[in-house]
Order: sequence, then structure tokens, then C-alpha cells
Amino acid sequence: MRILRDLAPLTLLALTACITHLPPRSTTHLQIHWEPTFEAAAARAAQTGKPLLAVLAAGERDGLC
Repeated sequence: MRILRDLAPLTLLALTACITHLPPRSTTHLQIHWEPTFEAAAARAAQTGKPLLAVLAAGERDGLC
């Protein structure tokens, strides 16, 4: 019984590590429609009633980012 008690935390830790590194089930989160300008994005957000997601990225436009 003592061995089970001692292994329980290690088992829980191992399972937690595996669960947090599972890949997503699909790639629908990658299918984001990017508007060409902020004004176009704001107009579309107002039209559809959805929130506007603004992203600030630094670096090369066609390279690293």
C-alpha cells in the first residue's frame, strides 16, 4: 500500500504533463480572415457584431513573422 501512496503523485504529475502538451483537435483556429486595414476590420466587426482582434507584430513582414 505504501508503494501506491508514493507513486500516486508521480502518476498524477506524468498525466498532467501529457495532457497539457496535447495538440489541438483541428486547425480551425488558424483560419483567421485578415482584413487589409484597421478600418475594414472595424467595419466588419460592427457589421457582424463580433469583437475586433487587433494584433501588433514586430519584425520582418514576409520573413520571420
